[in-house]
Amino acid sequence: MDYSNLHISDENKIEEQDVLDEILQCINNGKSFVFDAGAGAGKTYALVQSLKHILVHLGDELKRHKQKALCITFTNVAAKEIKERLGNTNLIEVSTIHNCVWDIISPHQKQLVAIHLDKLKSEVAIIESKLTKEKWAENYSKLSENDKSLLLKMMLDKKEEYYKYKSSGATIFRAKFSDVRDQFLPILNSVADFKKIIDNIFKVNRYNGAIEKISSEDSKFKKVRYDARFNNDKLASMMISHDTLLEYTEKIVENNLILRQMIFDKYPYILVDEYQDTDPKVVSTLSRIEEYSRDVTHNCIIGYYGDKKQNIYDKGVGDSFSKYHSGLKRIKKEFNRRSANEVIDVANKIRNDDLHQRTIYCDFPKGSVNFYNTEIERAQFIEEHIKMWNITTENKLHCFELTNERVAEFSGFASLYNFFKNSAWYKTGKRYELLRDHTLSLDTTKLGLVQSLIFRILDFKYKIQIDNTMLLDVIVLGTKDNALNVFHLRELVKKLKSQKGNTLKEYLSNLFASYNSGNNNYDKCIDHVIGEKISSLEEFELFILDQLYLLDVDDKATDEELMAYRQEIDKFLNINMSILDLWHKFITDKSDGDIIYHTYHGTKGKEFENVIIFMNSKFGRDRLYFNRLFEVISEKNEVEVDKIAEARNLLYVAVTRAVRNLSILYFDDLNGNEEQVTNVFGEIKKAIN
Repeated sequence: MDYSNLHISDENKIEEQDVLDEILQCINNGKSFVFDAGAGAGKTYALVQSLKHILVHLGDELKRHKQKALCITFTNVAAKEIKERLGNTNLIEVSTIHNCVWDIISPHQKQLVAIHLDKLKSEVAIIESKLTKEKWAENYSKLSENDKSLLLKMMLDKKEEYYKYKSSGATIFRAKFSDVRDQFLPILNSVADFKKIIDNIFKVNRYNGAIEKISSEDSKFKKVRYDARFNNDKLASMMISHDTLLEYTEKIVENNLILRQMIFDKYPYILVDEYQDTDPKVVSTLSRIEEYSRDVTHNCIIGYYGDKKQNIYDKGVGDSFSKYHSGLKRIKKEFNRRSANEVIDVANKIRNDDLHQRTIYCDFPKGSVNFYNTEIERAQFIEEHIKMWNITTENKLHCFELTNERVAEFSGFASLYNFFKNSAWYKTGKRYELLRDHTLSLDTTKLGLVQSLIFRILDFKYKIQIDNTMLLDVIVLGTKDNALNVFHLRELVKKLKSQKGNTLKEYLSNLFASYNSGNNNYDKCIDHVIGEKISSLEEFELFILDQLYLLDVDDKATDEELMAYRQEIDKFLNINMSILDLWHKFITDKSDGDIIYHTYHGTKGKEFENVIIFMNSKFGRDRLYFNRLFEVISEKNEVEVDKIAEARNLLYVAVTRAVRNLSILYFDDLNGNEEQVTNVFGEIKKAIN
């Protein structure tokens, strides 16, 4: 959509500027605020203008005091966009939440190590409680303390053997550990329970070892580490995940008034993008910082930009925002700069709060919103819209699907998705609900452990072949003792580029074939990409087996089942690389073609000219997810059941991605909710006109 030719009245220009001026007055007057604006309102523009105002009018003051303004974003994509809009400046620091808080707290290693020590002790207590109370540990809990110590010693002596045969069937496993069985007969009655016991006592042993080394001030245990590429704790190795980082940040700021002052003395202006998706621990931390700044009269202005009705992530603060940071001036913007009136009207009816949008333009082209409840086939429905909306590669059609399977299927990587879906780990308990984010999230920090590993490999494979890729993004440069000269650097890049493969198995075989062959720089690059203790294709396969089939899974795998698991992994590793490349394109949001498929969640922050939303009552395992919403969708009651509020927000986000043309196809029976649906969407159509 070309917005440059659209007309905005002088009255609307003044009204919009008045809203922005309210924000700028808060910044000038030292008043913290929350800027609420619906979809397409120009929140990023307002944020960038706020930052530019700080640069122009307060930049000299920042320079004199060697200070900066801090802008916290939800994603790296958002951070990049804001940096590009701002241009080159040293006075504004733009960073994602996790990178930002790590930059702030990482210098305070003494306090971090103390918090980490408490975390290790807490985890040991939790595991020891399980080893006492859980049914799978019943035989272990009956052992004397001496026997427990002896068992640990025996298994530590056989540690290498244990991991080698852990994935073997019960018969082979028992045979390999016959001496343990002879001495502790009942404990090996169930091999699955035994493995769980050993994994847990090994973990306790690692944690206790780390506790001891921290307490004795071992040089290797004086620093907590964080790597933004990974979202799993390795506590015994002093490595923390994204979630643990936020936990540590909240604790260190809560208990350290000096650190609070250091933060607001360095950053007197802190602006937060997409506040509704921000973790409550971060909002709570910022509230403490602002409160203390007022106590010592060193004003720190906190500004939040967002829309609580666009909170669709479990960990976001959403409607609970005011519980974590109160006393803020609320500034509201009702103009919409994105969509046709027809789309805005429907979006307003889906919302159930006091934010009612209207277009800022006098001449926005007419749009269309149609709600269909019919048994038409997807393919035919799409085909009709291709003709109706003149879909081409320049005028794409974007289809939103509720089921992950359909998105994966229509995007060309169903075999990859189904591999994860059918693994034992995602079939256990409520873990199925994690499958979408773990496999289809465009935010790579949310990918599952195995998915993240495979993405890093594919991303490396893609980037190393692109000439304009920054070397620091793909390789680890030499240390002072082993510095790379230009010749060695070229040779290293050439060697890395030369690795090929039609399947992931072939590619990994080639990568690992050159590993441990005397080229330390090559080895460092592979270690950096893999990020796990994996140095061969066999270890890679065992890692997948352990994470997706044997890790914390209660079923007692037979020899036949283990063989079947290995066959599934081998089949996955032999998927054609072109399919994996399609998944990589999806995750990096580079899918091509004239029809693009998305999950509802994956559309957050985007806008598309032409949108089809496919809907069912069922979402995930909840068969009444949208049915419950449709029962009350046109009612303005801001306090509602969590599931209904969640469904309302998700539908609002999906609908407001459309710029001009929107069609919704609801496959299920409306169950007497026709009036509610008509009140929001207008006529319910039974056929395409």
